[in-house]
Amino acid sequence: MTKYLELVDFSIMPHIDSTDFPSRKQKLVKAARNHLGTIYGLRDDSAVVINNTERRLIGSEPYIFDLTPTA
Repeated sequence: MTKYLELVDFSIMPHIDSTDFPSRKQKLVKAARNHLGTIYGLRDDSAVVINNTERRLIGSEPYIFDLTPTA
């Protein structure tokens, strides 16, 4: 599993439904099959805003995949 800065406990895939990245949605679905945790597929007009422990999604509705293991 690739590790990045680990500043948040979720992953983001930007540019979903963008004409500049036509296969992005298919890549998101493929990545979600093998990823434990939450993935937000964000369109170009959306974002995730973090304020302390609050997570807020703004803009258009994202694609959300959540394969968080339950205890």
